Amino acid sequence: MAAEHADPEKIMDVIAFGGGAAGVGVSLILKDLGIRRFGILEKHDLGASFRRWPKEMRFITPVFFANAFGLSDLNAVNTATSPADFNGNEHPWGQDYANDLTAVAAHYKLPLVTRCEVQETSKRAGGFQPNMNCALCGCRKAISMRISPAAGSPGQPRAGPWSFASGAI
Repeated sequence: MAAEHADPEKIMDVIAFGGGAAGVGVSLILKDLGIRRFGILEKHDLGASFRRWPKEMRFITPVFFANAFGLSDLNAVNTATSPADFNGNEHPWGQDYANDLTAVAAHYKLPLVTRCEVQETSKRAGGFQPNMNCALCGCRKAISMRISPAAGSPGQPRAGPWSFASGAI
């Protein structure tokens, strides 16, 4: 089961830039809050930065399912699951974690557009307009009331502020 394909041509309440842990986590919160018009735009595939980890690299912090005891997993993107549920491994590899993110996005039917690079974002009355290049659907523009810049690999942090950050969530 795949995640739902978002339609960025519609006016959205929130667009998350990035399909990693932050983008999936923010989208789950939006869904829990009852916000229906949201989507994730991902430059590559869901969890791409984790898929690029060297195969020897694993999580340092252990993943564990202790929700029944009131303890949430530090590495989980929501309170209902843990990467340990999906991977059965206390210290998952990047590929494992990316597969977990993909399974969570599919299970919760998160609206997602992959292979969609946001090239720039401009403020406009009532929100933002990301200009993008989407390889799969050909979309070029979107309109959103709010944006969540959940993009970037920890190995390549962004130096400096986002030019549109004053209205980001």
